[in-house]
Amino acid sequence: MELSKVPNPQFPSVRDIRFYTLINPKMTGGTIAADSNLRGSSLEGRRLIANIFELLDYVISTSDYKLQKNDRLQETLQPETTLSASFFELTVARDSDFSPVPSDEGGRVLLKILETFSNLKYMGTKSPSIPTHDGGGSTASERSSRDPPDDSQSFKMRLVYRDKGCVVCLAAGIPSIYKYYKDSNHYKGAHIIPFAYHNLWDALSALIKDPFTDPANADSQFASPSTQTKKDFRRINSLENGILLCLEHRKDYDNFRFSIHPQTHKIFAFHPATAALQGVKVKAPWDSLDVLYPPPLPTFLGMHYTTSIADAMKACESDYELDVDDEDYKDFSELEEI
Repeated sequence: MELSKVPNPQFPSVRDIRFYTLINPKMTGGTIAADSNLRGSSLEGRRLIANIFELLDYVISTSDYKLQKNDRLQETLQPETTLSASFFELTVARDSDFSPVPSDEGGRVLLKILETFSNLKYMGTKSPSIPTHDGGGSTASERSSRDPPDDSQSFKMRLVYRDKGCVVCLAAGIPSIYKYYKDSNHYKGAHIIPFAYHNLWDALSALIKDPFTDPANADSQFASPSTQTKKDFRRINSLENGILLCLEHRKDYDNFRFSIHPQTHKIFAFHPATAALQGVKVKAPWDSLDVLYPPPLPTFLGMHYTTSIADAMKACESDYELDVDDEDYKDFSELEEI
């Protein structure tokens, strides 16, 4: 029997909504610039317009914008509307009737600069190597900074004490509790800012209060193992930078399929596979506040959240992320018109 090439599988994009931006109607006559758009996900028809508003509040510099279907029906979309169709096309503009405005500023839609893991020049740090899919470091020095997972004083076991189980499963009503020794392989201590972006910590370590990673406690037998060996000098293994997750949710979190809002602690889904988690409130890390076992810092959750948005809201030809190798990067210090 003659063999043939295995057909390549056809994978649909999870970014099935296109947001056209109506830029400066006075200059363009109100036409839609097809080369200036963002892409997002409708979660296969389960995304509410209210969720889209929440995302756009992060990426657009004004809340005075409108959305409408791009079918010339001039139908303004309401927050309770569900995006029920794939490849739904929406127009973003500042003026309510989507008509030309007698002002150079009328209708202009500006993007914010997001503080993300990869936007490192903006953060004042050097760019890291490309992260691995599991969020782990690739060099021997990065690997040596990790705590042995089952050490009683380790990052993971301190998260077990604080969170009790997978914080996402518990929030979703699934009784996922770390109860037996054999449960160990089912849970991971997830770093909110992964080891691959260790250079960020040159600036962020000053925010840490976790006493188990305090260099002043390095000689204590109860300090974090990597603190005792002085290999985690950046304090990445601090509880402010961690949540306990099951294997499935750890992979989803590391790959930005969902994120946790830094203020409300509600989950925002960025992939159809995590759509059921949309709006679920994570509570476990904040249930029993203890200075020895501090909860995640909003700053770190916020960076994961904005990185997830930047990853999910792709521009038509390139990522939303700013090119950190761009010689004209300094020009992005102000809001950029798209």
